[in-house]
Amino acid sequence: MIRRLSSPVVTIAALLSVSAVVCQAQSQTPSTRHVREVTWNGQARQLGRVSSTETMRLVLVLLLGVIAIGPMTGVALADGDPGSDVLVYQDLFVAGDAGLSVSQQTQLSDLLKTATRAGFPIRVAIISGPSDLGAVTALWGKPEAYAKFLGYELSLAYRQRLLVVMPNGFGFNWPGHATAAATHTLSGVALGSGGTGLFAAAQSAVRALAAASGVKLAPGSGGSTPTSTAGSAPNSR
Repeated sequence: MIRRLSSPVVTIAALLSVSAVVCQAQSQTPSTRHVREVTWNGQARQLGRVSSTETMRLVLVLLLGVIAIGPMTGVALADGDPGSDVLVYQDLFVAGDAGLSVSQQTQLSDLLKTATRAGFPIRVAIISGPSDLGAVTALWGKPEAYAKFLGYELSLAYRQRLLVVMPNGFGFNWPGHATAAATHTLSGVALGSGGTGLFAAAQSAVRALAAASGVKLAPGSGGSTPTSTAGSAPNSR
């Protein structure tokens, strides 16, 4: 699991390391160094020493590098939400340990493709445990908050409907649209226990949301031919 480290912490640690190295180098006396005397153009020079000006120049270069890299380090380590990584290119996210069989995942994926063909694009994240959230485990048990977070994470690639299914409830997000009606619809969908319960709840929720928008998805297999009974939203991204 990826954890986020604060860039200030990384920066401070790097600064301390640089300071320790510089202090150690400066504390060494000429008697403890291996110094050779050579003559160049009639002048004696000491090899093995670094002038104070050169030392400060080196320290400044290192500090500038730390300052530049620090923010990027925080951003890189923050990328830890499996759901947004998967849903950016496919309709369904479900972890391998969620308890859904391959057949159930295939049925649900087919249902989502059918909904998309009917003009009702929707993507689903089934979150069965905190580990499914990667670095954002603070959103475990908060399906509505996670749906908003997921919508923001995917907003550059996907701006249609998002459904989150957790053992304790549903979350819905559609950027630029009110969610009160969808939330009301989802309140009437039953949630069972275990992987089979999550699978059944996700299927029922997708069908209920589609029906509320005038798109009837026939029960049974996910690939059933849909029937549109009202104007549906355009299928974009």
